Formats: sequence, C-alpha cells, structure tokens
Amino acid sequence: MDGIVTQKTDVLVIGAGYTGHRLAQKLRASGKSVVETTRSGRRDTLVFDQSHATDWAKLPDAGTCYWLCAAQPNGLAENLDHHRQRLGKLVVVGSTSSLCADEQHEVYEHSPRQNSPRAIAEETFRRTGACLLLAAGIYGPARNPLDWLASGRVAVSDKWLNLIHVEDLVSLLRVVADKGRPGATYVAADGNPNRWRALAADWQREFGLLLPPDARVSKRESKRVNTSWTLDQLDFKPSIADVRQGVRALMMQD
Repeated sequence: MDGIVTQKTDVLVIGAGYTGHRLAQKLRASGKSVVETTRSGRRDTLVFDQSHATDWAKLPDAGTCYWLCAAQPNGLAENLDHHRQRLGKLVVVGSTSSLCADEQHEVYEHSPRQNSPRAIAEETFRRTGACLLLAAGIYGPARNPLDWLASGRVAVSDKWLNLIHVEDLVSLLRVVADKGRPGATYVAADGNPNRWRALAADWQREFGLLLPPDARVSKRESKRVNTSWTLDQLDFKPSIADVRQGVRALMMQD
C-alpha cells in the first residue's frame, strides 16, 4: 500500500500489530472504513515511520485515530503542529510500566510517570487533546501467560502481574474513543492483580505446568494497577475479569 494514499477514512490505526489489527477487524465488521499502518507495509497496510515527516504527510484525514506504536519524542511536536487536526479524536496507547507506585505498591491513572522518552512523547500527545490509555500486559491467542512460565521467560516470584485480555483491550479502546475526555489518562487492566507464585501453583495443579530451573527474574518494580476510576468513568467492565479465566479459555482452544 506504499504510495497509495486514502484521502479520508473513518478510522486510522497506527501500528497494526497484535492489538491494532484486531481492532481494525472489529471496526471494519461494524461498517467503518479503516486504514492500518505498519513500518513494513505488510498485510496491505500503509507504510508509516513516525520519524519520517514525509510519512506523516501520507496519512489520511480520519474521524478517529488510534496510535498503538511506541511513541518517540524526536520531531513529534513539529509533526503534530502540522497534522494533529487531520487525525480527529486521538487515542494513544502507552504502558502502565511507566507509572510509579505509591507506598501501597499501587498505581493509578494519575500516578507520577517515569521520565522516559516514550512517556515524554505520550504527554506531548495528551497536551494536544489526545486520550491516553496506559495498558498492562496484553495476553490472548498465541500469548498465553502459562507459556511464559513454562518457557522460562519469567520466573516464579512474589511479583504482581497485571494483565488485560486483547479482546477486552480492543473493546476498551473503542469506549475511550467514544466516551473519553480530551486530554484524560486512563488505565487498561482486568483489575485483578495476581502474584506469579500463586498463578504457577494453580496452573501446576490444573494443567500440569512444568517449570524450568533457569527462568528470568524481572527487575521491574512490583506494583498493582488500580482500575476503579477508569472503569467508573467509562462505565466499562472487562469480559474476562481474571487471568485464570482467560488462560483456561486459551487452554480449551488449544
């Protein structure tokens, strides 16, 4: 799709990866016209690299834009000055990992954020009226947390795990576009943090999970994502309210 520019679309999905492509499919099924972007142009998507001003100029005008790639600050303010109005209602996806926990190890929508390049870029977006949705870990088909333990990607520990199923994240993105206040920050998680040790014990009993001896221990700060304000403000309830329920469904699909 490189070089083919659609002048106007109902929805623009920037970053049509694991979540973005599923979102685009749902929106098309509801009758919306959708343009997806990737850096490679795969799956008939529009090539877009946020560091290239010429790629910004190729973006179509959109009623709603979902930004699902990791935002970078270099040149962002200038590109937004030129193109922000063409992007319509803008929803930017970030990560809850950028939130700093309080003394109770909880994070909220308005917790202080780390001063990372991505967080700086997301704040630049927010100041233009974009809604910011900070997502916890995303799981679903081909992303089973049980496999993360079995492969040694993560170790059994007392660290908290905060997740959201990809289908719930897609639904919440649409709700934020519909109901979110310009410039507001929301969080996306199922609202039921679990410790890795408890999950491993449950999955050993239920599925015979075998744990490798050399699993990697995360150095990230352990914290729980509190979703109460977001769920109340947006009148949203996840359909998969706990990772145990989600993993059970994934195992049945396999």
